Amino acid sequence: MNTLAENLRTLMWEFKLSESELARRVGVCQPVIHRIAKGLTTNPNVDTLRPIVKYFSITIDQLLGDEVLPIESLGGGSNPRRKHWLALPLITWQQTVFWDQLSANFNPLQRFNTEAKVSDNAYGLQVEDDRFVPLFPKGTYLVIDPNIAPKPDSCLLVLIKSQDEVNIFRCLAGKKQFRLQSLDPENELVPTWDACVVLGVIIEAKIELHTPSE
Repeated sequence: MNTLAENLRTLMWEFKLSESELARRVGVCQPVIHRIAKGLTTNPNVDTLRPIVKYFSITIDQLLGDEVLPIESLGGGSNPRRKHWLALPLITWQQTVFWDQLSANFNPLQRFNTEAKVSDNAYGLQVEDDRFVPLFPKGTYLVIDPNIAPKPDSCLLVLIKSQDEVNIFRCLAGKKQFRLQSLDPENELVPTWDACVVLGVIIEAKIELHTPSE
């Protein structure tokens, strides 16, 4: 995920700026703005970034994603969706197992924006392989909320105790209690509720994160 490109597209959306208009206002040529916004340039010169961050009244670290982009305090436009933007920490599959212990003092290396309504404990996770095709192909970004109760047909992030492995299962309605259905065709094991730990409910899935721009 290119956080720089994502943040720049977010800023242009918030301020209702096209690539050409932003280029005109900051004094950077439009092709350069285009390459940054599309993720084609991942390490632009500091002299290129300086007028951009000055215009938006943010820091270079915030634009690059090393610090949280202050969406709520930005003064651009009157986008009614702005109040719903959240910057979630992007964590690893191993960290999901201990997230309840890590979340309070966690300093993420990466974040991404979502409009999903989630709890303060929600986090992002990227699918690393093709185990869950076609629903969640490799590279998909997932929004996980540990504080949401499973519902029929929801997808769950599950730790299988016997395998010490994190997997994704679909929650199905049963006569007495929910059943689990594996999304991994190579893992036919369907654990009972006692044999697993539900780490969270998948609230949102994005193949590639886009922020609209005009």
